[in-house]
Amino acid sequence: MTKENKVFLVWLHPLSRDCNKVEPTVADEAAAPDAPAPPDPVAPAEPLLPDETLAPGDTVNLEDPAVPEEPTAPEEPAVPADPTVLVEPAVSSEPTSLEQPAVPADSTTPEEPIVPDESIVPEQPALPSEPIVPEQPAVPEDPAAPAEPSAPEKPVTPDEPVIPDTPSAARGACAADPPSAAGAPSAPTRPERPSRPQGELTAEADLCDFGSSPDVSLCDWSNLNVTQLQWQASQGQSAFWLGGPQEDVSYGDDLGGYAVFETSQVPQKTIGGSNFESAMLMSAIRPTTGPKGMCVKFWYSIGGLSPDRLRVLLHPMPEDMSKDDMDEMMLGYDGSDDVVLWEARDMTLGDWKEGQVVYTFDQRHSVIFEGIPVDSNDLSRRFRGFIAIDELSFADSSECGAFCTFEGGICGWSQDSKDDFDWTQSRGSLNPSTGPPRDRSSFANNGMMGGYAFIDSSYPRRPGDKARLMSQEFQGTNPDSPLCMRFWTHMFGNGIGSLRVILFDVNTDEDKVIWQISGEAGNAWYQGQVPIASPTPFKIVFEGVVGANNLGDIAIDDISIIQGACPSAPQVAAGNNGDCTFEVDECGWTNPGPRERADEIDWVRTVAADNRAPSRDHTIGTAQGFYMTLPRGSVQRGGDRAWFVSTPIKGSADPMCIAFWYFMYEPFIDPSGPSLGSLMVYLSYEKDGTLFLEPVWSLKNHQGPNWMYGQARVQYDEDFLVAFEGTWGSSRGNGFMALDDITLFTGDCSSKRVFLLSNL
Repeated sequence: MTKENKVFLVWLHPLSRDCNKVEPTVADEAAAPDAPAPPDPVAPAEPLLPDETLAPGDTVNLEDPAVPEEPTAPEEPAVPADPTVLVEPAVSSEPTSLEQPAVPADSTTPEEPIVPDESIVPEQPALPSEPIVPEQPAVPEDPAAPAEPSAPEKPVTPDEPVIPDTPSAARGACAADPPSAAGAPSAPTRPERPSRPQGELTAEADLCDFGSSPDVSLCDWSNLNVTQLQWQASQGQSAFWLGGPQEDVSYGDDLGGYAVFETSQVPQKTIGGSNFESAMLMSAIRPTTGPKGMCVKFWYSIGGLSPDRLRVLLHPMPEDMSKDDMDEMMLGYDGSDDVVLWEARDMTLGDWKEGQVVYTFDQRHSVIFEGIPVDSNDLSRRFRGFIAIDELSFADSSECGAFCTFEGGICGWSQDSKDDFDWTQSRGSLNPSTGPPRDRSSFANNGMMGGYAFIDSSYPRRPGDKARLMSQEFQGTNPDSPLCMRFWTHMFGNGIGSLRVILFDVNTDEDKVIWQISGEAGNAWYQGQVPIASPTPFKIVFEGVVGANNLGDIAIDDISIIQGACPSAPQVAAGNNGDCTFEVDECGWTNPGPRERADEIDWVRTVAADNRAPSRDHTIGTAQGFYMTLPRGSVQRGGDRAWFVSTPIKGSADPMCIAFWYFMYEPFIDPSGPSLGSLMVYLSYEKDGTLFLEPVWSLKNHQGPNWMYGQARVQYDEDFLVAFEGTWGSSRGNGFMALDDITLFTGDCSSKRVFLLSNL
C-alpha cells in the first residue's frame, strides 16, 4: 500500500471512567462537507479538538505514533496512557468496518463550501441506533487559530460525564453511569441556575444569598466569639442533618445556601465564660446611614420546639476600629449598647417569611442577627429546632415601601391634595404645652438625632381641619395573609382632636376607617398597630384632625409593615369589634351569666406569671403579659364547658376572617390516650326569631407546648356574634387551655386547623 499525503485529525476524548470501548466511526465525517485541503502537515504541539480546522500554516506530523498507517481494528481501539482519555482511531482511505464505510479520498465538494475563516459547524445527523446528544462542545470563534486544549486537572466525576461531540453507535453503559449514558430515560434535570456570584455580596444591594452547593458560605458576615453557639452556612440537602428548611429562598431548591442555627444545642459551662445562650451573626462595619436611613431586607424561617425568637440588633462601633480589631473588642461585649430593630417569635412551620426594617444611625455600626433558643432549663430545649435566614441585604430605605422614620423626608408617602393642610416634619415641638420634645427613638434612648411627622394645630388652623398623609398603592392582600402596620404616635395637649388610619379603595375612591383614637394621651410615645386587609388595590391614609384649640399637635413616627394578622392596639382604637390583646381588659368579650345556663365554668383573664403554662403570653411574649384561660381544679368535671362571646359584629355581604392564637397542652398523656378536651368557634346569629349556632372551627386535645395560630371564615349579612367554647376532658387537672390576640379582618380566608367534632 502506498502512502498518500493526507491529513489525519486526531483528538483526545475524556471519559468519566474507562469502562466503554467506543467503536471507530466516520459516519458523521462522511455526511459533512469537505474543507479545503491544507498544506503538507507538520505535527502540532497539541492535538486538535473535535470540529477544529487547520490554519493555512499548520501541519500534522505523519510520524505521530497515535495515527496508524493502516486501519485500526474496531475490536481493539487505541487506548492512551491516561485512563480517563480515549484516542479516536484515525480515518483512512480504506473502510474500517462493514457497518461504517470509509470516506472516499476524492470526496466531492459540496455546493456551498464552508470558508475556513468562518466559524460555522455543520449540523451532524444522528445515527438511527443512537439518540442525539443534547449538548455540543463550544466551537472556537476563530477556526483559523484554534485554541490549544488543556488536559483536565482531575478525572471527570460520574456526576459530570463528558459527552462526545458526535454520537457513537457502539457506545455501551457502565453500571454506575447516569441513565442517559446508556440511552435510557434520563432523570428530570434541574432548571438552569442564575449566574449570581455565589456566597458573595453584590454591589447593587449588598446582597448575601449564602451561595449554592458546593460553595455555600457566610459571605462577609461572621459569628461573634462571645458565645459557643454558632450560625453555619448550609443548604436544603442538609435539612435533616444540620437542620433548616428543605429549600432556600434564592434558588428555591435544595442546593441553594442559607445560614442556620440549630437551637437544641447547649453550650458548655466554663469558668469565666460568656453567659450568652444565643447565636450572633454580625455584618461588616457599616458607615453612617445618613438621614434617609437604611433598609435591611431578609427572609427567615423558624421551626421546632427549641427556638425562642429571632432579633435584629444595631451595635455601635468605635470610629478608630478596623475589621482586624473586631474580635478583640467584642471580647467585652455585653449587649448593653445594642438597639433592638426587629423581633419575631412565631414559628413559620418550615415556610420562609420576609422581614424588613428601616433604621438611621449617625456613626459606624454593625447589624447583628441573633438567634435565641428557649432557656436551657426548659424541657423543650431537648428537642430539635432551627432558626434560618437567607437573602440578607442592605438597600436604600425607599425599597422598604411604606417604612418611614421621617428623618430624611416622608419616604414613599405623599400629601393628599384633597385635604385642608399638610403634615409637617419636625425634630422637636416649639410649644411645651403640645407636641413631642423629640422623636420616638431619641425619646427611648435619650438620643440627639431624629425626626417625626406631625400636624400643626396653631393658627391659621381651625377645629375640624384635616391633614391626610397617603401611602403608595398596594395590591390586594392574600385572604390568608393580611398585613400588620405598626407605628408610634404622640398625642399631648388639651386641644387634641383625632388620629385615624383609613383604607382608601383605589377602584371606588372610598374611605374605610380601620383605626381611630381621640383626645389627649399624655406626653409620651406609644405604639399603635392595625391589621391591613383588602381584596382590591388600596392606599393607607393617616388622617389628623384638629381639635378644639391650638394645643392639639398630633405626631407619628417609625412606620413599619409586617406580614400576618394582628389585633388593633391600643384596644380603644380598634376599628373592628372583637379585636383584643387582653393586656388591659376583655375588650367587650363576656362569659354568659348563670341565668342563661349556657355553660358550667367561665374563662378567666390572667397574667402569665401566675400560671405554670403557658409561661408567657403571645402579645408581648413575657411573663407579665395577659391572656384568657380555662380554670383548673378538682371542682371541674369532664365535659364542663366555658363560653366566651363577642359583642355584636356588624354584618356584611363580604366575608370576614377571625384569627386568634390558642394554647392546648397536656404534659402527661393518659395510657388510654389524650383527653385534654376541645376548643370550638361558633358563628351565632338570629334568623326568623330562631337563634342559630354554626360551628366554623374545632380542635381536640393536646397540640404541644407552644402558642398556635388559628383562623376561620365568618360571614352573615346581618349583625352576628362569635363565641369560643372550651370543654374540659378527663385530664382537666393535668392540661392547659388558653386564648390570646383575637382579631377580625376582611377576607375570604380558609379555615386553619378545622376538625369538626363527631357529635355535632
